[in-house]
Amino acid sequence: MANAPPHLICFEYDYPDRAGLQVLQQTKQRYPSIPILMVTLQHSEALAVWAFRTRVWDYLVKPSAPAEIDRVCSALSELTELRAGSHLRKPLKGATALPTEVRFFGETDRQEVRPAIEYIHSHFAEKVSETTVAALCGMNRFQFSRAFSKTQGITFNEYLIGHRIREACRLFQNPTISVTDVALMVGFSDVSHFGRMFKRYCGVLPSTYRAGVAQRPESATGELQAKPRPALRYAGELRQRDLLEPTRLSLSLSDK
Repeated sequence: MANAPPHLICFEYDYPDRAGLQVLQQTKQRYPSIPILMVTLQHSEALAVWAFRTRVWDYLVKPSAPAEIDRVCSALSELTELRAGSHLRKPLKGATALPTEVRFFGETDRQEVRPAIEYIHSHFAEKVSETTVAALCGMNRFQFSRAFSKTQGITFNEYLIGHRIREACRLFQNPTISVTDVALMVGFSDVSHFGRMFKRYCGVLPSTYRAGVAQRPESATGELQAKPRPALRYAGELRQRDLLEPTRLSLSLSDK
């Protein structure tokens, strides 16, 4: 990369661990002038602050709306022009401490419950038993509960509900879909329970969230110009922000 540096380096994570974030840190130290884009499924304010302090150029939470992707591409094009002929940035003098939530969890630890994560992502619309999932990981229910909470920072049930709510937010991108249909499609047999859980995690009722999507202006192609991003973090709850507007965290292009 020293001879032909790229315009951008992208690090994409589902659940960032210590080893993965250290690679990002080391890359930034070695190539301080190359912008780094960090994309992650698991989000927390501590992780975002760490990214800023490590001089990550931009930080996105998955799933990202098409408008957000377009914004990043446009900003990168402008940045490339600004960087042409400019001086090289100096590396940071010291590494920023990793967020507490990932500091002690390595990839080996996460592999223990990886079958459970994959099963949830594939079968969230069905009845999911913790005992069944524990058996997939070669553990009894008690062992699995402790291992899952240790590596994910939340309980198995919290993770399952959180994933179902995130999928519900994705389905509500179609403003004509009914709340009842969405509830059944993401694994809730009781629509009232779905409504309570959605409001607990998102801060609004499903019908309110869907109405917000329907009110978004349409582009010439008939697609929503800016789709809401369900800002789910796997620390137990959704970020308590305005879920009807896309959010982003940006960095200054110049050194502080």
